[in-house]
Amino acid sequence: MNKPVLAIIGFGRFGRFAATHLKKYASIVVADHAPGLTLSRGVTRVSMEEAASQRYILLSVPVGRLQDTLKEIAPHVRPQSMVCDVCAVKQLPIQWMRSLLPRSVFILGSHPLFGPASGANGIRGLHVVLCPVRVPFRDLQTIHTGLRKAGLIVHHMSPVAHDRLMARTLFLTQFVGRAAARLEQPTAQFSTPNFELLNTIVKRTKTDSFELFRDLYRFNPYAAGILKKVQRESIRLKSRIAQGMPGNNP
Repeated sequence: MNKPVLAIIGFGRFGRFAATHLKKYASIVVADHAPGLTLSRGVTRVSMEEAASQRYILLSVPVGRLQDTLKEIAPHVRPQSMVCDVCAVKQLPIQWMRSLLPRSVFILGSHPLFGPASGANGIRGLHVVLCPVRVPFRDLQTIHTGLRKAGLIVHHMSPVAHDRLMARTLFLTQFVGRAAARLEQPTAQFSTPNFELLNTIVKRTKTDSFELFRDLYRFNPYAAGILKKVQRESIRLKSRIAQGMPGNNP
């Protein structure tokens, strides 16, 4: 049986990472406006128009570029094609896909909670979130089963629930890691276990682009609220330290 063709639009770090895993199940074609792409074995570069005309389309572009990409591919997508994004926020990308793509197109929001760094040793046991929009039940079942067979833990969430959770987890972790990275690092030959955990967060954060961090703040409607809470708690803790306030709670 011939493999289905999957078009990956956007062939950056995650697009290349996705192609490595997905080419076991599909023939991969990629489209990207960047010149001189390095293609892995079994991956073919095509025009944006040709990629957009495939039955299965994976949008692997930063959320800040998603609207322009959707406007570009909308005239070329076929009825009943499946368009899936992998953005780390979900409400706005899904809203854009619903408004900019033809109503005849199936839409699936997704967020793999891993990337090339965290998935470097394999993706088995890692998590992925699905936010179905316009997806036939049978197709959704097939995708869910396929992801589980690949070893992933699959969650179904609403876009709102997803963005609330990511503001409290992904954005907060990125903020703490980037803030800590700007502090002077110790040169001692040993440290505490908790500092080693913090250092792991710093190292992981450095593998992600600042564009991702900025987009998490710009496009997740709950990120600003988390940042305000961090600022308030920093002031509160500083006051407690200065005043010598007792208590065991944080």
